[in-house]
Parts: sequence; structure tokens; C-alpha cells
Amino acid sequence: GSGVALMSNFEQLLRGVWKPETNEILHMSFPTKASLYGTVLFTLQQTHWLPISEANLIFFFSMFMIVCKVFMTATHSHSSPFAPLENLICPVLFGSVSSGHPSHHHDHHGASHEVSHPPPPPAKSKEELNEGTRKRKAKKAE
Repeated sequence: GSGVALMSNFEQLLRGVWKPETNEILHMSFPTKASLYGTVLFTLQQTHWLPISEANLIFFFSMFMIVCKVFMTATHSHSSPFAPLENLICPVLFGSVSSGHPSHHHDHHGASHEVSHPPPPPAKSKEELNEGTRKRKAKKAE
């Protein structure tokens, strides 16, 4: 589902160019996340940890993907539908808080340090996104 995006990391490695802002593993897009989550679900189903038939899992996952794509297209949304779930699970798994809230870390001496996060970048307009896509395609054509 997202092979081209993941292969760009390999291509950058071969060329000797490292661009972390375009690294699909560090900044996953919706198709990459969906492919990863789908892989986990299908692996759990094959190892019998997920008690559902393969046909039903394929059906439900396909319907989920279709509904997400139609909703995202209809609302011109660029946010991931996985964001609310990730915001709940990430603090539990990784012990961090969401980027909008300050966090307090304690060192061995008991002193508290407040970590501030930069504000999120402003949302890009549809024209800016289209312009970025045109630039990337022009760069690939070169």
C-alpha cells in the first residue's frame, strides 16, 4: 500500500542524501500507518491471536479503508483518522504526553524541568499542498 514511500528511504540511502523531513518512517502518512496496522492485524489473525476469519478481516479492513478515504476526500481532510487512538495509546506505551501539553521530567536530584514544545506549524492550504506536490513531481522528473 505504501511501498513507494518506504522505498524512497532506500533510494536516499543509495544516493547518499538524508532528508529526515521526508522520511516516511519518521513522519508516517495515512497509507503507511494503515498498511502497518493492517499488517499487524493480519499477522495476529494468522497466529490465531485475533479470533476472526480471514475473509471477515479482509472485508472489515477494506470497508474501514474505503470509509476513511471517502470521508477524507469529501471533507478535504489531511489529518489521520488514527490520531485520536494514537493520542490515547502513545502516552501509555511510551510514557509521553501529547505535544500540546507541557511535561515535567525529574532527574536523579529531584529537580523538575519543564519541557516546552514548539507550537504546531499552521495548517497548509489546499493550494500550498498542490504546489508542494507539483514541486516534488518536477524534482523527480529531473
